Amino acid sequence: MASDFAGFNLYIHTNRNLTNALLNDKGGYPTIPFSTHARSNITLTFPTNADPQNNNLYYVSVTAYGTNDLAEGGKIETRINAIIPVIPRAEATNAVSGTNTNGSRITASNWKIQSYGYQTNFNAVTVFTNNNNLTNSAHYSVGGLYIFSNSTNLVKVWITTNGSNYICATNNKADICNTI
Repeated sequence: MASDFAGFNLYIHTNRNLTNALLNDKGGYPTIPFSTHARSNITLTFPTNADPQNNNLYYVSVTAYGTNDLAEGGKIETRINAIIPVIPRAEATNAVSGTNTNGSRITASNWKIQSYGYQTNFNAVTVFTNNNNLTNSAHYSVGGLYIFSNSTNLVKVWITTNGSNYICATNNKADICNTI
């Protein structure tokens, strides 16, 4: 069956029962209209009507949505293949307690680096599967994203221009959610 790709439907709920996608600003679907057949590396921003609250656990998924004259009702949607737990978090441009950059290293006392790498969008959801705490210090790079954990809290630090300019975010649900 051929279809005309129309965009993405976004699901966000407080439980894993994802039955209704968010409506777009006109009250219909897809949640986010999209005109090209994107294959990877796109950033979708949840519409403001999603209204997630900081430090609450949500389950999120994305599906592709299109039209098809051969399908009953003329609309088709891909299956939900992955449900990601997400906790919205507040952001700050100041230091998170115990996190600092000295010289060419980023250090977090009483924390361990859970994940690190280069990222261009601080608000992109970062999902990590490495549950082995590594070290509490690493060389930093501009554009580097570092996630620290102390088994209860997660701290996300993005170095923007140099060691003294960075954006931080935290959540206190590391025991139930491995995304930030």
